[in-house]
Amino acid sequence: MKTLSIAVLLVLASLPLCGQQAQLTAPDCQFSFIYNVVSNTITSTTSSSAQRLPLSQDSSAVVGYDNRQTNCTTWTLMYAADSGLSAISIELDQAPSNGDVPGSWTTWANPAPGTVQPLSTASVGSGSFFGYQPWVSVNFNSVTGTGRLYGRILGWKPQAGFDVSAPGNAVVPQGITGKPITTSTNTQVKATPGTIHTVTITQPGATGNSITIVDTSAANCSGGTTLATIPSAQLVAGMAPVTLLLDVATTAGICVITAGTTPPQLLVSFR
Repeated sequence: MKTLSIAVLLVLASLPLCGQQAQLTAPDCQFSFIYNVVSNTITSTTSSSAQRLPLSQDSSAVVGYDNRQTNCTTWTLMYAADSGLSAISIELDQAPSNGDVPGSWTTWANPAPGTVQPLSTASVGSGSFFGYQPWVSVNFNSVTGTGRLYGRILGWKPQAGFDVSAPGNAVVPQGITGKPITTSTNTQVKATPGTIHTVTITQPGATGNSITIVDTSAANCSGGTTLATIPSAQLVAGMAPVTLLLDVATTAGICVITAGTTPPQLLVSFR
């Protein structure tokens, strides 16, 4: 684990700021989720709950993220679905406290402008939400097909002077788009200047595989400037999915090279 932490820090430290003023901060709250779908039937990685995740930080028998101590008020949900899935319905939910367990779950009351629940975009999707709630969860309502859905919830505490029910923390990813990468290939993520927000490694691939991020407008990732190379996705084999927060502006475009016989699987979020 110590080796992993050092490796990730070295990757992030090697990224140039490209003249961009540092405005974003790492999330204060976060959890990931994975769902397996077989012939329209949803199961999760835990036997305690098929459709609602995560398990609480303190008890494997309680479903929901306990926000009573961390007090995050700005949230973003991001997900990537295999190509075999369609008719997706997934949402962020809230619950009051009922002793040391969540009360009745309801759909999040204060989504950001432009976010409509349930989220239903095929392949990839995201939404932002505001307000304090003691318990937070993601609920995968329904889906058609067979495959996997991966995702992550990111949350931030309020900054002084901002209303927690509206955009106030600069960390909120506005206009974020996601691009899944599941094969060993050169992927043009964006052909014009943009910002790489996060890289979520949903499956690590085999030892010796690599992920290279290039600032270029070329569809085959040629030319341009290499912004970062993650030399072996196997470093995070024990932690996948894991999200690297980058927030690096590019001058030409965004292209990602995945190499290896068993390639890593990624979700690149950008704007």
